[in-house]
Amino acid sequence: MLGENLALTFDLNERRQRRRKARDNTNIERIIRAILTNLAFVVASGREPASVAVSLRSVKQKLSPRYDPKGFGQLTHVLETLSDVKRSATPVCTLRKSTQRGVASRVTAGDLFNVQTPSVWKPSWLRPEYFGRASGGEVIRLSRTVRDFVADTRETELVDYDDTEETVRFRGEMHRINHHLASAQMDLLADDTVRMGVFTHRELRRHFKLLQGETAPRFDLCGRLFGGWWQGLSSMDRMAIRIDGESIADLDFSSMFLRLAYVQAGLAPPAGDLYADVFGFAPGPKLREGAKKVVNAMFFRSTPLSRMPKEARDYFGPNASGAWIRSKILEAHTPIRHVFESGGGLGLMFTESQILVAALLRLVDAGVTALPMHDGLMVARSKADLTAKVMGDAAEAITGHRLPISLKSQPEVMAHIKA
Repeated sequence: MLGENLALTFDLNERRQRRRKARDNTNIERIIRAILTNLAFVVASGREPASVAVSLRSVKQKLSPRYDPKGFGQLTHVLETLSDVKRSATPVCTLRKSTQRGVASRVTAGDLFNVQTPSVWKPSWLRPEYFGRASGGEVIRLSRTVRDFVADTRETELVDYDDTEETVRFRGEMHRINHHLASAQMDLLADDTVRMGVFTHRELRRHFKLLQGETAPRFDLCGRLFGGWWQGLSSMDRMAIRIDGESIADLDFSSMFLRLAYVQAGLAPPAGDLYADVFGFAPGPKLREGAKKVVNAMFFRSTPLSRMPKEARDYFGPNASGAWIRSKILEAHTPIRHVFESGGGLGLMFTESQILVAALLRLVDAGVTALPMHDGLMVARSKADLTAKVMGDAAEAITGHRLPISLKSQPEVMAHIKA
């Protein structure tokens, strides 16, 4: 009702002289409803400030219908009108446009959402269960990353493509997974500020990448799954997830990237903790995590690593150099030294994603809800043994090798599962 009223008075607020076409009126109402719903979402969640990010640049780009919802071409104009205090005594929102490439503009809830005026708005009426996310968006996405080294920014540009038998199959797989997640029984034992996403961010999208300078579409790089509300939680916060009323088992493949690199080289992946093997002894978790970050950085490089990667500096002492840890890694994994620094990281990600998708599809067939985390799955604790077997089966089907799986359901639990 509120959206309809705002749409009806929109022409008056913008002081338009000519009558708008019926199609344009419909589109404006859709935009207003979307703005109101998103602002209501953050207001009801109790977040401060009550604001949402919006990409106005993508509106100007006029993306293909594959990514761009129809009728949102006037988004910028509608936001400017709704936020103009000269045109409305109770502005719906405040628009702060971004002037920096790669940084989104921000829309903040205006006086219309003031919690002190209950006759207009009652956030206390709203519960997380009242919100959902509109389905129908593209779940197979292709993009390239553009980096500005001077401004130290990076921006992702979506790339259009023509469907093939492969992309149709990938999309069908994602629809099967998302259909199951849409009705799955899951929750998070947290306050509403954090819990809101449980009901609005269940639809997963599969993201593929192009290499720098590539223009022809391809779908064998990256392929990881994004969009799930659980993916941004810390390992400790994940312990508050409940699936079918149960606490979770958090399962992941051990030393995944390194093992996939051995497979790529045509070798059987060795046993043990391949990141700890870098030091020749059992390091503490901080040192091991540092080695993992450097290993992953070396897979994405195409030149020899000389300096310590920024994301790994805090894991080693102040005197540790990039050359030192690089030599340790190459010495520990000499059989695959040619795989390092060959720019193959996105290819390893693709194999990883193929294994995860295959496991998810098998679990959907078994009626098991699983939440993916790139190289692992979270399931109800009672489904841990079944899931470990399914993950092992999927890895063996795709790589020819049964990759080991670890259980890390609680901070004190680091038991190894024999899949």
